[in-house]
Amino acid sequence: MALDVHASLPLLRSVYERNLKVLESSAEGVDEAGARVPVVEGGSHFHWLLAHLVASRDALLERIGAERVWTAEAAKAFGRGSAPSVPDGATLADHLGRLRAQQELLDAVLPALDAAAVARDAGRMSVGGWIEFLAWHESYHVGQATLYRRVAGLPSAIG
Repeated sequence: MALDVHASLPLLRSVYERNLKVLESSAEGVDEAGARVPVVEGGSHFHWLLAHLVASRDALLERIGAERVWTAEAAKAFGRGSAPSVPDGATLADHLGRLRAQQELLDAVLPALDAAAVARDAGRMSVGGWIEFLAWHESYHVGQATLYRRVAGLPSAIG
């Protein structure tokens, strides 16, 4: 049975909101140096992860007709398979601020989408498909964020 994304928009919006709260909790107490330590040699780190999520949310916002918080050019450095990096001068607080701004946009735009907007083709899948897929994608990375916190020497943020 296929997911009725339009009917599930309130639930999916709450998934994005919960993910943001876990990311904020995971970042609490992590210093900037600790945020640059990869979980595995050659792997990504907390800074890259948060920037990657900002870039992903921006791609979603663009697909649903909302404004991006970052330029498409800035986001390119944090796509799938990109080298772990840190935007010039960016802090964890900067990334979290962008994610909060994106959450406000999602909170405003998702409830206003009608069934036709959700069904609209958006490349490899429909707009609704992207909304659902990126909720899963973000949740996957939120789990990684809890590991980055542990690598920084801090206890779990979620219990």
